[in-house]
Formats: sequence, structure tokens, C-alpha cells
Amino acid sequence: MSVRWLLVLVCMATSVGCSAEQELEVPEQLVVETWNLGIAYNFVPYAIARRDQTIAAAAASDADILCIQEVWTKEDVAALQKAAGQAGFIETWFVPTPEDVTDLPIACTVGDTQDLQPCAEDKCLKSTELANCVQSQCGSELGAVSDSCLTCLASNLHLGLEEILLNCAKGGAKFTYGGDTGLLLLSRVPLRNKKLTILDSTLVRRATLQASVTAPTGDSMRVTCTHLTAALSSVPYSGPKASWKEEQKGQVERLVELTQGSGPELILGDLNMSPAAGSLVKAEFPDHYDLLVAAGFTSPYLAGSAPKCTFCIDNTLVGQGVDTGGEGVAIDHALLKGYGGSVTDAQRSYDQLVTLDGVDDKQHLSDHFGVRMTLR
Repeated sequence: MSVRWLLVLVCMATSVGCSAEQELEVPEQLVVETWNLGIAYNFVPYAIARRDQTIAAAAASDADILCIQEVWTKEDVAALQKAAGQAGFIETWFVPTPEDVTDLPIACTVGDTQDLQPCAEDKCLKSTELANCVQSQCGSELGAVSDSCLTCLASNLHLGLEEILLNCAKGGAKFTYGGDTGLLLLSRVPLRNKKLTILDSTLVRRATLQASVTAPTGDSMRVTCTHLTAALSSVPYSGPKASWKEEQKGQVERLVELTQGSGPELILGDLNMSPAAGSLVKAEFPDHYDLLVAAGFTSPYLAGSAPKCTFCIDNTLVGQGVDTGGEGVAIDHALLKGYGGSVTDAQRSYDQLVTLDGVDDKQHLSDHFGVRMTLR
């Protein structure tokens, strides 16, 4: 990253006032990027086969700041941190948020699983896409289980079938992946004032990672890396709100609160909401996106002449590569508020096809594409 050295006057107000001169490294530009890697075992197709290439691609990014979502296991987090560190990222920030699973009530009774278990063991025991397999092969049996059992099964989806059933029979976790958020913030520039905020959420723990960086304008810019609640049609909502949508709305309102300040703000992440854009990018919870617009945020990517979806039907991991001409939703975002510089090269990223070991057809690296832009 090119930099220029400037002398800036830093004044810290006290009862009598003071000032000091400090040398700050102000970048000529910052490339910022978001990418949901989709390394969700038993849920997103080919997670095992994609894992190494997807992690390597993220670590090889030339971005100065990269918000990562859906790297769930401790082993995968460590692998990405190591690869990113070797590639020149000086910050590979991850915060464990383990769930306390002591004294949890039994979620699945014998009656819940007496039909589901033999069906799943017969048809899906060796499947690497357990969620899709059980839904397609054991749909009626799955539909007969209680809501509490279904929630527990979903929260333990990263485990093998036998361990999922065992955990839920003795009191399973409420959150997927042990309560971790799947978020990492990678940076080639120093991060200051780092802060984790846990958001009210159900099934998947949601949070924000926030830190300040020096922007090309010389201002201190707050970066917020996050991943908000999705509308899970296959899992009944069991949280304190009325629905998945209402839970996400509460998170958006909290996000607006967390990004109030006098300096520029940058939000990166999979927000699971999309405005309609052109004829191909469809709307998903557009009223929630409007809340961010009302708070002053803009999307240089979506403001471009021909924005593309980031979660797309023709992604091989979403719609098996069915050609729809690019239909989908733009739920992955790089949003700015109060930035006084210029923005260039706002574009989609990580949309190439790759060859995976043991898979006949070429596949995308993730079920999401990324978004990146350059701040000057």
C-alpha cells in the first residue's frame, strides 16, 4: 500500500487544553472488501472440497481491509489467520464467543426422532450436504419434529448426524458452531479502538467487529464488520421477536446506533438485505436497507451503472449453475457514510470458477460473491 507521511495536529481537550504533534501514516488509498466464504459444513455444498482453495483466495486478497464471514470452526479460523498473516495482513482479528451449554433442556424427545433418525441414517449418513439431504430425502419425518427439536438440529448442523442427535437428546446448544460468529477482520493497516458487540439473535450468533483506521482523507474512519440474521424459511423462528425479519430489523436499528459519530463510517458484511437494482437484482427486506440509507449510508457498488447480484441463482452452489442471466439479490455490502474522499473501482469479486478435487464440474469458491472498492 502506498503512503504519504503527514504532520497532523492532535489536540486532546482537557480542563486546560493541550496539543501535540504526531506523525501519522495516511494512506493514498484503501482497498476495502467483504466476502462471505460459506465454509458451512453440512449446509453449503462442497464445503470440505472448497475449504483450502477458499481460504487461500481470501488470504491472497490485495485488499487493505477485508471483512470475512462464515469461517466457523477453530481449525478454519486458525488456517485463515496463518495464511493471511503470511500474505502480509498485520491484523487477523477474531473474537471467540463460546456459548454456555450447561443445564440446557432436552430439545428432542424419542417421539421427535423415532422416524427421522432411521430415515436420516439410511439415506444421509455419509452425505457431506446433510441439511439438503435430510430435507429432500426425509422431508415428512423432519416436518413431524417439534419446533424446539428442529431448532436444536439446525444449531448442531456442523456436527455429524450421530453427534447431532445425541446432543439434542441430552440438551443441545442454542447457537450453531458453539456460539461463534464466523467473523474475522483482516487488515494491512493498524486497527485502533477494537470493539466487539453482540447483537440480539437466534440460532446463529450475530455480532459486530468495529475498529478505527486512518482514511486517505486523514480522518479516523470507523470500520464495522458484521453478518446479520437471514430469513430461514426451513427453520421456525423461536426467538423473542415475531419473526426472522423482525429480528433483523432490531439488528439494523442497533447497527445504526453503533455507527453514529462525527467521522466517516464504513460497514462491510453480509447484511442479508437487498434493494432492487435494475432488472436482475431483486429486493430482500428492502425496508431494512432503507433504514441504513436514512441513516446516511450509501453503496457505491449499487450506485454503479450495472450492479450485479452477490447471492445469485446461477452460482453453482446456490442454483446448481442454472443460467438465469444473473438474477439474484445483492445482500453483501460495502456502505459508506460521511466520507469526504473519492471512491473508485466498486465491483463484485470472487466470482471465478475453480476445479475442486473429486468434483466433476467447476464450482464457485463460495455461495456468495464479494464486493470491493477503493477509497482515495
